Amino acid sequence: MNDLPLTDMLNTVRGTLDDKYRARETALAHGRALTRTCANAIRAMHRGEFDAARSALKGARGETARISDALAAHPDLFFAGYVQDAHKELAEAEVLLSLICGEILPTPQSLSIETAAYLNGLAEAASEGRRYALDRLRRGDVSRASEMLEAMDEILSALTTLDY
Repeated sequence: MNDLPLTDMLNTVRGTLDDKYRARETALAHGRALTRTCANAIRAMHRGEFDAARSALKGARGETARISDALAAHPDLFFAGYVQDAHKELAEAEVLLSLICGEILPTPQSLSIETAAYLNGLAEAASEGRRYALDRLRRGDVSRASEMLEAMDEILSALTTLDY
């Protein structure tokens, strides 16, 4: 047993696991920041503060890049739930802003996120659009509320075709 290079091997493994742990902790911190920033952007949208929402989303995209950088050497961690959940929040906020402002929807590629996280965010944005539509109805803006409801229906109808 003394001839086995067990100590050297374990030291190498420990170093690898330490690196992975540090990357995970960094990604977790940026994921929490990304989630908070997206929530702030959505609140700003509901208040009609679109410049603030866009500014927050710019910061959110920076957090997304920092997550990718932190996990570049550990692609297995990129698909962890905490990363995908944070990316879902980015998609939700970006899609909601596009819906409210009548802009072209972002793509998973333009947001640098995976397709599944994007689709989950798309569904969440459609759900969040409900609040926006209700706010418009309270203000007597039936036309704008109807536009949002139509967009929500289109999104949900499209998503139901994706059964994999």
